[in-house]
Amino acid sequence: MLLLTINAGSSSLRLSLFEQSCDGLVCMNESYHDGVTERDLSLLGDFIASVDAAEIKLIVHRVVHGGALLTTSCLIDEVVEEEIERLTSNSNCPPSVCKVLRV
Repeated sequence: MLLLTINAGSSSLRLSLFEQSCDGLVCMNESYHDGVTERDLSLLGDFIASVDAAEIKLIVHRVVHGGALLTTSCLIDEVVEEEIERLTSNSNCPPSVCKVLRV
């Protein structure tokens, strides 16, 4: 089983791919990009292309500003997406964050 982590900042993108083993998680691949724009979403596709995407069973995305309602780790469901969308429209949060969540 593979785990993909995504950390999209306002102008950077950090991607990591982990494999679950008997000893825990083992980092298989990492990628860091600085000066990223919305048009650079191909970086995610290129990163995933190095493995069988069907093997990725869990995707984790770091959301820095979750407002008053999103204060701990959680699964992203429709309610969470709506709250992130609301926060994005009212802040400096990059719109690419919500786009990545819906991929």
